[in-house]
Amino acid sequence: MKINFVKSKLYGLNVEDNFLAAAATYFNCSYDSIPFKLLGIPVGANSRRQATWKPIIESMKKRLSSWIGRNLSIGGRVTLINSVLSSLPLYFFSFYKAARCVINQLLRIQRNFLWGGGMEDKKLWWVKWTHVCLPKEKGGLGVRNLELSNLSLLCK
Repeated sequence: MKINFVKSKLYGLNVEDNFLAAAATYFNCSYDSIPFKLLGIPVGANSRRQATWKPIIESMKKRLSSWIGRNLSIGGRVTLINSVLSSLPLYFFSFYKAARCVINQLLRIQRNFLWGGGMEDKKLWWVKWTHVCLPKEKGGLGVRNLELSNLSLLCK
């Protein structure tokens, strides 16, 4: 087996850029700086910053933009929240602990979609979100609790 230098990148910590460029030309590969993305996860980024979680929030809003115009019942909205919106941040949740402000943003998007049908529509919430997140056997709607999902994925 051999190293494929065309696909490889060189990263340096506490190294000057000209030395990194010279080393990359010696190995015939490219170089980059930290933070970088590997398999969609920002490596070396601060997980407490909102900028790290911005792609997840934007993808959630992007998914909702196509559903806002449709007339969906409460059951249809709950199904979409359970199947799509709760699943979008799972990959990030398995690597990073989400900050409280990020969890609140994701929950706000889910709540507004459930009760109002849109992202920015502020409607009256008829039931506490803790009751919505309860299992169906206990009278809830079975929506996944994002904070508990984050903690359980980090415990794996």
